[in-house]
Formats: sequence, structure tokens, C-alpha cells
Amino acid sequence: MLYLLSKLGDSYEVLELPAGGSRVGDFLALKDGTGDRSLILQAVDISYLRVPGELEEIIRMARASNVSIDSQSDELFEQLREEIMDSKVLRCKVRGSLTDSSFTGNALWAPSRMSSTVVRLPVREIMDTVANGKSVPFPIGMLLDDDSDFFIDLADLDGSLTLILGRKGAGKSTLAKAVMKGLVKSGAKCVVLDINNEYMPRSQDPRFVRLDPGRSLTFELRTIPKGAFMSLLEDLMDLPQTSLLEISRVWDRLEASGRLSFEGLRKEILFSKMNEYVKDALTRRLEVISASGIINDQPADVDVVSELRRTGGRCLSVFLRGLPSIFKKLVIELVMKNIVQAMERGQLEPMFLFAEEAHIYQGMSFWEDIVTRMRHLGVSLLFVTNEPTSLSNFIYRQADSVFLFNYSNDSDLGFLARVTQVDSESLTSFVRGLPDLCCLAVGKACSGLPVLFRVHQDDGFSGGGTKLFFRGRLAHLPKSSLPG
Repeated sequence: MLYLLSKLGDSYEVLELPAGGSRVGDFLALKDGTGDRSLILQAVDISYLRVPGELEEIIRMARASNVSIDSQSDELFEQLREEIMDSKVLRCKVRGSLTDSSFTGNALWAPSRMSSTVVRLPVREIMDTVANGKSVPFPIGMLLDDDSDFFIDLADLDGSLTLILGRKGAGKSTLAKAVMKGLVKSGAKCVVLDINNEYMPRSQDPRFVRLDPGRSLTFELRTIPKGAFMSLLEDLMDLPQTSLLEISRVWDRLEASGRLSFEGLRKEILFSKMNEYVKDALTRRLEVISASGIINDQPADVDVVSELRRTGGRCLSVFLRGLPSIFKKLVIELVMKNIVQAMERGQLEPMFLFAEEAHIYQGMSFWEDIVTRMRHLGVSLLFVTNEPTSLSNFIYRQADSVFLFNYSNDSDLGFLARVTQVDSESLTSFVRGLPDLCCLAVGKACSGLPVLFRVHQDDGFSGGGTKLFFRGRLAHLPKSSLPG
């Protein structure tokens, strides 16, 4: 049974007597006995009942002595004594209120202490009440309270900024792949900036396209806008303004004469009468670009925009593992500029962009511009990272949904408590002890309620997961060969 004990601010204490199977994250309904309304509570901590000193000592002495039970009343006393010592107190936070089956996130009233009742509320029941139906339901895991499927509405990710955060190996990429797979099945277009080359299914599927920079993914110079190319030289390769002005003039001359090409650009600079230091700066940077194979004078094997314009669901995975940092940034910059330009011209329908290991390139200048204009462009962003402090406060302020895996570092937890939509006590209690593949969802994707769930494992992808030396070897070693 559950009983209301006390209230302090937005926290309530609920007594569980006798002790049951309550867990952190469980939802309760505190029903007001004077009307058809309830407060929605969520357990954020579990402690033992604080028994007054004299009563506690009497119970301890009774437990320590050999008491002979001769009557039914003695048996009842013994049972009561055990239940009191083992009873638990649930510290709960208010998550909203239900009035006539209508949910609101505000709770400006307090129930009667004497006539109110407390009942358990399954997560599925409260989610169904709050969400009021889903447009594109998709199961991404199992609820921790009853192991039933946890559905999110993929439409809630549309036009939104979603963050997937957690330490290494906790399950971030597993969740991201599940979401991406659901989007593709629902007919959406996705682009993945794939740092670890892991977003391709093992079985052949024409909806999933692998892009290898310098091989299947290249860019013909004449198809790149001048502004984009100049931005690459200035922002990524630190080209001084004097040199930038010179190559801009060369570009204009070649374009006006219809001779614009990468090789023509190199030759024009090599045989020009410009300052030798400027010439050397330009030549070295063009040689770096040429060596990458990313920009040349050949038509690309795969055109990103054309692939995204195909009918049906599609995912383009840009494989970036093994590329030097400057080439990673070069590829990302070119891919994003092509996509943004096509969307500004109305050539692409809205799409989803997955930025794996977002901390590696979040500092690139165009990200905040995309986040600011994402709803107007039609780009829905999903950032995946194990370094929460690497993302700017601007990104957190714009985030619509956050999925949090295990963190135990106090500085990370303190930072996340300041920038996410959940209070510090709840966040610390939920996230610190989460097992791998278990996740806390907050924000739009779960209708504003903090929900704990276990991510569905999908081994249908070619990469990801943690590779360990002993995992496959210990099982085959004879027990006699093991220490001890």
C-alpha cells in the first residue's frame, strides 16, 4: 500500500508499507479525494522510513530477543514490526496533473492529506494519456517498469533538434541506428556523418547508400559555388585574406572565359605573376585538396542531392573513418553546403541529419547557422556525442528532445542538470546508475515526461559495439588453464 506522508516544495514523500518492488523512475497518481483530479508523481529516490528514536529502539530490542508467539495478536505484532522496519519512503517529483483525464504540465494545487489516495501508474498508461495518439509510432526500446514496448512518435523528431548523449559503450549509436532505421522505413531521407563507418546494414539494401570520400564521393569543381570554395580555403585551411583575394580573381577570370576547372586553377596560379609567398600559399593548399581526391574535374559517381531526391526512404552514410581531420571537415563542409543550397532552392524535401561524434566538428562555423534556420530549411538534426560539455549552450537551448545514457562523472552530471529540462536531483538519480543500453528520455519525444527505457539491440549493422580481446577467448579456454 502507498500512503502520502509529506510535501516540501515540488517534492512529495510517499510511504510504501509493506515494502514492495518500487523503483526509481516509477510513476504514481496522487488522487485528490475531494475531486476528479490527480497529481502525477515520479519517484526519484528511495529511502527507509525514519522511525523516532524510542520506537526504533523498542523494535530493535524486540527483534534481538527471543519472543515466543502464543497468540494471534502476537503474530500480528511480529508482522507489523517487520513491515515497519522494512518499509520504504519514495521521494517523488511532481510531473504534472490530470483533471477530467486531461493532462497539464502545471500543478498549482495540493491534494488533501487525509482523503487523498496514492496508486501506481504504469508508464504506458500515462504516456498514452499525455501523448493522445501518435502519428508515426515506432518502438525503440522496452519500458523499465513492465518490459513493454516503448514507442516514440517519429513525427516529434521532424523539424526538431535531438541530442543523444552518453559515455562510450553505453548504447548511443544503438539508439541512433534504431531511430534512423525507423525513419527510413517510414519513407524519410537521412544523411549520417559516420565517423566510425558503422551505419551500413550487413545485408544488401538499396535504401542504404555508402559514400566513401575520394572514391564514390567526390565533387567536381565547376559544380561548387565560388563562395563555398572560398569558405573552405578561409575557414578550414586558414588562407590569409591577401591570398584569398588573389584566388578569387583567378576564379572569376576562368569562369568568365568558360575554362573553370581544378587543373586550370592550379596552372593559372602557378604561371601567374602574383607575389611568390601568395603563390606558394595557394599552391600548397590546392595540392592538399588534390591529394585527397575529394575535389577534381571528373563528374561524381554519386551525387548527394540526386540520391536524396529518389523516391522512398533513403539513408546516405558518409564514411569518415581514417580521414585526416582537415579532410573530414572538408567533406562535411561540402556535403552540408550542397544540401543547404539545394534546400534553399526548394530542390529537396525535408530530411534528417545524424551527426555522429558531434563533438569532433561541432565547432565548425556553419552548425549554428543550420540550427538557427533548420525549421525553415527543412533539416532535422540529431547530435550524438559522449562529451556533453563540447556542445555549446546555444545547442542545448534549442534542443527539443534529449536521450541520456549512463554518466557517473559529477562535472558532466552538473553540467547536464543546468542545460536539460529535468531537475538536478532527478537527473543525477536516474542517469548515474543506468546500466548499458538503458536510457532516460526527456523533452518532446516523450511528451515532456522523463521516461526510462532499455534500447532494442539490433545487430543488423556492419559496425559499432565495443571490440574486446578476451570476449571471444575466455569462453574457449579450459577451466584448468584459468588463474585460481
